Amino acid sequence: MKMIFHKFLSGIRRYIFMNKRSPNTCSVIFFWGFTVVMLFGLIIPTPKSGQSVEDNPPKNPDEKQDRINTHNMVYDSYCKKTWVVDGEDFYDGYGFSLSIIITRIGEGIVEGHIALNNGTVRYNIDGTWNDSYPEFRGTVHNGKALCKYMDKKGETHSLDLTFHDENCIQAMMDGDENKSYMLRPYNISDLYYINEPTQFEAELDGWGTVTVFYANSLSNHTTPNVMLIDENGNILFDFAGGTYGYQSGTEVLDIIIRDMNRDGLEDMEIITCGFDGMGEEKWCAEWYFYQQKDGMFIYDETGFISAKNKNY
Repeated sequence: MKMIFHKFLSGIRRYIFMNKRSPNTCSVIFFWGFTVVMLFGLIIPTPKSGQSVEDNPPKNPDEKQDRINTHNMVYDSYCKKTWVVDGEDFYDGYGFSLSIIITRIGEGIVEGHIALNNGTVRYNIDGTWNDSYPEFRGTVHNGKALCKYMDKKGETHSLDLTFHDENCIQAMMDGDENKSYMLRPYNISDLYYINEPTQFEAELDGWGTVTVFYANSLSNHTTPNVMLIDENGNILFDFAGGTYGYQSGTEVLDIIIRDMNRDGLEDMEIITCGFDGMGEEKWCAEWYFYQQKDGMFIYDETGFISAKNKNY
């Protein structure tokens, strides 16, 4: 502002000298010129005390928005899914090179479990985790997580995760770019079935609206697959049948959702049946899965009841 005022005075002096105006004329010119300069200074806002412009302004209009979105990322969509290596097939070998489940993420903390070398990590229905699925823990900030886990030999390894979008996580092992993988959600399209799947929507505590999916696996010893999936077919929870799994050759007869233990959380009762060659029921079994506060389900083996059909 001072610079503008000084330039104005210099211009007035130069004008008077060059044009030899009378003092009265010069006074009028000075008055109106000074008024214009002052009004100009009032119109242009000056930064308040403590304010500053951005040190590194974005190079394009979307960059600043990207920064804001990354800084305030919502990580909920990464939980309760199994993440597997994109481009690999579950049936090429036994499983995937790497898979993870994130059990907790937020407030700067991330926790989960990892499976390596032909393993597919999943929640255990007895409420515990298999030793083959080491737990990883770390911190998360601005879309990146730095984690550590310990293998069976007691050796500590690093696991770095970069969250790109709700369907993509980049994982790097031990800081080695040759051990970098792009992960995607495990999906029902990764599996094969011998019959047409049955699906229906359900409202579950801790899950919201989900789809209950069941069908029989494509194998020599086919068994029921019962799962919770989201609207994109991503697998959220796998109701494996107890300690020994569902019996070979059985099928799902019915699924009942109700609060069986009256703890305020909805539980899952799965009824499977074996059939004879004529399609008649030979026997049925009931499998009880009780929902926990974190949304996971635990199988209660004492709830297993096997009974032959009265017509068998």
